[in-house]
Amino acid sequence: MDIDKKDQFDFIFKDVKKVLVVMAHPDDLEIICGGTVARLTATGRRVRSVVMTNGGKVMQDRTDITEEKFGKLRVKEQMAAAKELGIPNKESFNLNILDGELEASVENIEKIVFHIRQFKPDIVITHNPKLMFVKYSKTSRWVNHRDHRNAGVIAWDAVYPYSRDRGFFPRHFIEPGLTPHIVNYILFSEAYQDESQV
Repeated sequence: MDIDKKDQFDFIFKDVKKVLVVMAHPDDLEIICGGTVARLTATGRRVRSVVMTNGGKVMQDRTDITEEKFGKLRVKEQMAAAKELGIPNKESFNLNILDGELEASVENIEKIVFHIRQFKPDIVITHNPKLMFVKYSKTSRWVNHRDHRNAGVIAWDAVYPYSRDRGFFPRHFIEPGLTPHIVNYILFSEAYQDESQV
């Protein structure tokens, strides 16, 4: 099979009808995979976005706004951005966990399992949980945020085995439509780079 190395969209998403995107902060989806999400919605795929934290601590030197208010502002911006990318309001969620305090706990895994069992995606897009350092160009490198790494672990564990196996979180099955679900693929963002380009 001849795969276009510059554009693998059709190869990756050929049989995909539903995509769940799990990100750590408001703006992660837009920065990391916004173009892909826009293309998915433009080609008729259903996309659900689950952002785990409110991003309220990224105030840098600002003293004119509280963390709580800034978090609410960022969530509002997240919802507006998702709508621009073609994600309807009913498919855009923020779990409102405090920025920098996202833990790869069973409690947080359950939150993503709920969305997997309810939405039943073919593929989940999330952060690469093994990526410690991010290199976007020859001069742009930084340590990957722990919330990114933990969001990736949470989504990965939610995909398997938690969303598949009925023994995990059986209280979900009280709700109509919630059943165990097998996700066919998981796509880690920030995972690949062409070294010749950086």
